[in-house]
Amino acid sequence: SELLFSFRRFRVMLSLKGVDFMFFLLSVSANAVQTNPLGIYLTADFLCAIITVLGSVVTVSYTYYKTQKMKRFDVFFSHKASAYENFWIAMANYIDHKTEENTKNLYCAVQRAGLYSSKDTFNQISKLSALLMKNSGDISDCITETAMLMRKDLNRAKNGKLH
Repeated sequence: SELLFSFRRFRVMLSLKGVDFMFFLLSVSANAVQTNPLGIYLTADFLCAIITVLGSVVTVSYTYYKTQKMKRFDVFFSHKASAYENFWIAMANYIDHKTEENTKNLYCAVQRAGLYSSKDTFNQISKLSALLMKNSGDISDCITETAMLMRKDLNRAKNGKLH
């Protein structure tokens, strides 16, 4: 009859929240001394200690994982923004002075932006730089579209979508 009572109590406790279930486990262990093959008594204090240690380990692991993920995101986002900024600086320098050094800097800036940008944004950056190299007339529409795509790309990155 005591076993039947414990089973009913267990079934009722399962329907409640997890915290109530832990209290049930503690009350069961306080009422009946149980041993495992190693001979350690599973008392309420021992179960509390195990639950506390496991809870702490899980909490610390989860916090560490989230912190590392946030750090990686911050580094990636700052490199992405820096690559876009460097592209505009290199492009302006190339427009002002079409030297071999500025041509190399523009090429490097395009490739660096490609490391961090989405496919559409990189295609637009490549198109703009190709138009610049060919001295193709009016590129203001292409500049506007590139800036818009970069802005969208940065906003997507802020929302957690890196590419």
